[in-house]
Amino acid sequence: MKKYINDIPSLSIRETEGQGLIRELTGREAPIVLDPTLLYDKSHWDKLKAKVETGEKYMLCYFLDTPKERVQKKTCGGGKGEGAPHSSSRIQA
Repeated sequence: MKKYINDIPSLSIRETEGQGLIRELTGREAPIVLDPTLLYDKSHWDKLKAKVETGEKYMLCYFLDTPKERVQKKTCGGGKGEGAPHSSSRIQA
């Protein structure tokens, strides 16, 4: 992982734990910054969104890794979306 991080010329991070990991792995300092998605207000995101017709209530669960089954059930099957059809997605590195 260190090799891949070192290939990135400019780094920033959103939390202190991540900042420590970058420092530990690379010896570099990464400034802590606000999540870029929070720099825009709702009207900006409203212009970018697409209308999706599902015909019924729907919940999308998005993961960066494969969650444990109990985590997936609590996030995708719990709360307001309980009983609603859902889809899970993840990024593979």
